[in-house]
Amino acid sequence: AAAIRNVGKFSFNLVMRYRDAGCFMAGAMLTYIGQAGMQVSALGSMQEEDDRFLMASRQSKEEGAQILCSEIGTEIEAVVRRMLIQAASSGEAKISGGDDCLGHLEPSLARAVNSHFASATAKAPMSDVVGSGPSANKVSTTNSTTNTQCSHHPPPSGVLPEMVLQPLDDFGGAIKVPADVKPAAWGVPMATATVDVNNKTLEVVDIVDGYNFLFEGLHMFSMLSWRGVAVQQDPIDAFAIEDMLWREQPDLLIELGTNTGGSALFYAQVMQDYNPDSLVFTVDPHPPSVNWDKNAESLCPHCRDVSCHPLWNSGAIEFKQGLSWEPKVVDRVEQIVQGRKKVMVMQDANHLHASVINDLEIYDKFVTVGSYFLVQDTKLTRMRPRYKTLEAVHEFLDGQGKGRYAIDKRYEYQLFSHHHDGFLRKMRA
Repeated sequence: AAAIRNVGKFSFNLVMRYRDAGCFMAGAMLTYIGQAGMQVSALGSMQEEDDRFLMASRQSKEEGAQILCSEIGTEIEAVVRRMLIQAASSGEAKISGGDDCLGHLEPSLARAVNSHFASATAKAPMSDVVGSGPSANKVSTTNSTTNTQCSHHPPPSGVLPEMVLQPLDDFGGAIKVPADVKPAAWGVPMATATVDVNNKTLEVVDIVDGYNFLFEGLHMFSMLSWRGVAVQQDPIDAFAIEDMLWREQPDLLIELGTNTGGSALFYAQVMQDYNPDSLVFTVDPHPPSVNWDKNAESLCPHCRDVSCHPLWNSGAIEFKQGLSWEPKVVDRVEQIVQGRKKVMVMQDANHLHASVINDLEIYDKFVTVGSYFLVQDTKLTRMRPRYKTLEAVHEFLDGQGKGRYAIDKRYEYQLFSHHHDGFLRKMRA
């Protein structure tokens, strides 16, 4: 009950603002959260503020139910998922079934409900909860799974110095991995492994470099969006970073280089799933409404401003305008790291050597031992040699980071990346 009340307070002003603006999210959020509020009311736990919230919920319930049943938005899922995680962490009852729209929730959202409440109901089964209307909502533990199955596996310790994969299906000898397979000088794993295709024998390094040139030269990065916001992350790297975030579970990610905010949004949605109190702190000298790529508007005409997404202003993301080395930025970082258990830093700002080494040396102290400092776009050493991005990484490892950081190839298992040798794990303070 307390968890749902807190969510009600958090949601009330946001929902009212969207409702006044005629946004379809308002009715949907009010309908769903209103159902939760009604259950709390039935338990006799409502307070004065929640009564206002419940009244507003009832007023728009019919309209909101119709909208929610016809089209569930991904934004709603994000808000609801966050609500469910908070309630589950408090051991509150699972909400299932119900009248009006709740009985017709999209399967994906229904699965989210079951997933997030499974461990809570397994740990603390509760008696039936009195619902509203003819179909009373009841607690169900039939889909609960054990804590062992759902528990987070701690990330492996140490680093993987080199990524070498062996063919599990070599397609009749088309894939060859020599015993002395070597990485490229600029970090591409298994560079000398070969693939026979179209009557040609290609080395892995040629395949990776070729696609990197295409991705960069055609500005394919500006065609990508996440939840309708330009993200400018290669999908392979984005999923590798998602995997790293989920495995490592930092509660604070410092992103140097925001651009349009799509990547911060992507990272925050991953982090909110495992920790509703996590934060993405993102820094850029320009506001997110300014995209550095002058071709972006034509390449992604459907892209919208990140402020249109409710997560941007939810407290899960904090944007600071300024240069990464400015005192006002560093001072703010000093404040927000207080009390954080695991801090990760991602350098995706100016990729020139001087800027990269400067960011590495300034933000090194914020990275917790066992976490990562990810330097993005080390590919530029190969593609635009004047940048010397990877050289900055090596210089740091030979200087301030010597014996304290190590290159970890663990998250380069897709072989292709823009960030080869950029995953730096902090081994000691």
